[in-house]
Amino acid sequence: MRKISLFVLSACAAAAYLILAGCSSEVTMPSEPIKPEVRIQKEQVSLVSGESCWALTEKEGLCSDPPHPDTFYKTVKEGAVTAGGGKKLTFDYPLKPEAFYLTRIDPDGTAESVGKPDQYSYRLPGEPGEYIYKLSAVWDERRSAAVYFAVVIK
Repeated sequence: MRKISLFVLSACAAAAYLILAGCSSEVTMPSEPIKPEVRIQKEQVSLVSGESCWALTEKEGLCSDPPHPDTFYKTVKEGAVTAGGGKKLTFDYPLKPEAFYLTRIDPDGTAESVGKPDQYSYRLPGEPGEYIYKLSAVWDERRSAAVYFAVVIK
């Protein structure tokens, strides 16, 4: 009887260890900012990397800023995708961020948050025009990245 109790106790301890070890395992982060996949229906949207800060080790990391806005937005517009108004825009990250936000950049440079935080899809406006968007994400306090893209609504 004592051997059975000892066996059961050992099995329970081993199971508890495995459960706790699995819960505390950390995801290995890549060495560079993560880029999402952005689509309108099935068409992939061209992305331009924006500002980012990415920790490489506990004490080292890389931060980058895009070039001057005039030059940068010109590059973003060159990759614009044409779509019909009201189409669905979807976002997918290979490694899910803690939070992400979609912002529309107006022609005068002002930014307006659109959609809801952590919303994996967004309905494009119905009004024709050229729209620039910024999709920014945070994985932890030491890793964040933004991408920009443009959509022309016909």
